[in-house]
Amino acid sequence: MLALRLTLGAGPLPLLRRLLVTAASAGVGVLLLSSLGFALAHPGDPAAALRMAWCSAPLASALYFEFTEVRTDPEPCTVDVFQPFDTVNFSG
Repeated sequence: MLALRLTLGAGPLPLLRRLLVTAASAGVGVLLLSSLGFALAHPGDPAAALRMAWCSAPLASALYFEFTEVRTDPEPCTVDVFQPFDTVNFSG
């Protein structure tokens, strides 16, 4: 529900940046899974460790993209996240 509120309250440029961060994160995830699969299939191969170490550069760039997107958000989130819980009576 929070993701829906953030999506509906944002303009097109922040949505595009978030989409690019999501795509970069998905690409890094596929790369890491592929490298891990190779490492598990070839346990004694030294190239497996090299492939896993090579994944650190795309991971660092995806993190950099994420932090840049968070910093450049033009307006802070003005959505009241706990609004649905204000009307719930927890006293029983």
